[in-house]
Amino acid sequence: MESIFSVKAKLSRNILLIHLIPLLSLGDPISDHSTLQPQEPQPFDSKHFQTTFISDTQLAQERTPRLKSRNRRSNKQRGGGTPDGKRKPSMSDTIKANIYADNGFVLYINEKLVAVDSIEFIPHNVISVDILPEYPMTIAVMAKDNADHETGMEYTNNIGDGGFILKIGDYILSSREWKAKCFFHGPVNGSTINPQVVHTPIPPDWYSEDFDDSQWDQAKEYNEEEIGPKAPYFEHDFKGAKWIWSHSLKLDNTVIFRYTIDGPKSDFYTGR
Repeated sequence: MESIFSVKAKLSRNILLIHLIPLLSLGDPISDHSTLQPQEPQPFDSKHFQTTFISDTQLAQERTPRLKSRNRRSNKQRGGGTPDGKRKPSMSDTIKANIYADNGFVLYINEKLVAVDSIEFIPHNVISVDILPEYPMTIAVMAKDNADHETGMEYTNNIGDGGFILKIGDYILSSREWKAKCFFHGPVNGSTINPQVVHTPIPPDWYSEDFDDSQWDQAKEYNEEEIGPKAPYFEHDFKGAKWIWSHSLKLDNTVIFRYTIDGPKSDFYTGR
């Protein structure tokens, strides 16, 4: 039995339509014991096809120079930084942040949540994260000593104490240069007989880059003996960083710290 094949192919972008029209001449019927022997497929000859199709790869190759050119122009307009004017980091700029609070904290950098220690009491933890720094860098931390909301007591008749320390890279260090403000104080005057507390409303935008902390006091530095850090502190690098809190290490239970650094020390930037 002789077969004649007529092939028509149309290629429109990603779709190739092949119409296969078998024209079979009449012959002896195919018996139950016979099988059709498929013909060997003919190699596809692209020369026979005219197409306007451009592959994704070709499109990417064509677009990439345009995108790079557009990015170069855009970066030049922004001074080589991000849309908000920050210096855009690369992976080689990665630095480690070590943070310890008695008892817990939440840390924002440039309004982005970076690290949290949600343990209200014990065990104490050092949280370590790798970050890509963008400058200017605004650091905002809410640190909490474990204290009853109504009495300010840590447990039974005990008054606890706070403490916070941070080191990011080699040059971003907690110190008295940071701003600090207490938002939960007590027990007032340290009285454990009839403990009273003072709650100051926490601004919803306390971690914002544009938040005005100009009226806040500077943080107060404390020594290691006053803080009495637990074991995790000694297992991490805090060289050069200072323990800080607000005015009262024992009676101030919720403290917010803020600090802005214009750029890395190697570029002669200063913190504020």
